[in-house]
Amino acid sequence: TFEHYLDALNSKFRTKAKAAFNRSSELTIRDLSPAEIEQHADRIQALYDNVHDKADFKIGHLNVALFACMMREMSDKLIFRSYWQTEQMIGFSISLDSDQGLEAFVVGIDYSVNAQLALYSRMLYDYIAIAIERKKLRIVFGRTAGEIKSTVGAFPVDLRCCIRHPGRIS
Repeated sequence: TFEHYLDALNSKFRTKAKAAFNRSSELTIRDLSPAEIEQHADRIQALYDNVHDKADFKIGHLNVALFACMMREMSDKLIFRSYWQTEQMIGFSISLDSDQGLEAFVVGIDYSVNAQLALYSRMLYDYIAIAIERKKLRIVFGRTAGEIKSTVGAFPVDLRCCIRHPGRIS
């Protein structure tokens, strides 16, 4: 259970987890349907763009209309979780459930409230809770923000990929 996970953390990281849950306690967290994703598409795009624009390395830019389509096709294999402060969506996280584990796919964050509400930390703990609930043995958190991910127990794994650049000189 998620409680077993928290109990297994050393006291330093358990204290950090409790602090993140306390700071995020005022949030309303709910999973969205494809219709709700479409309804809130402008806000979702703005939150996604916040994260995308801040990234040092970018491969591409997503149009969030893709998320509703993916959800319709993938059914319960795609989890779209939204985070609300009163009536305003301030964040979202998307995870993909595969045979190999749970993949943290995309997040969107309102950075003006991120630190105050421990929003990103809460998203990481929610990924863990989803993986435990779905009995996954592995979570792939992605390639960025390694330091904060290490506080939830993540560790780096070498990434192998191939990128073909369209320019000849590159």
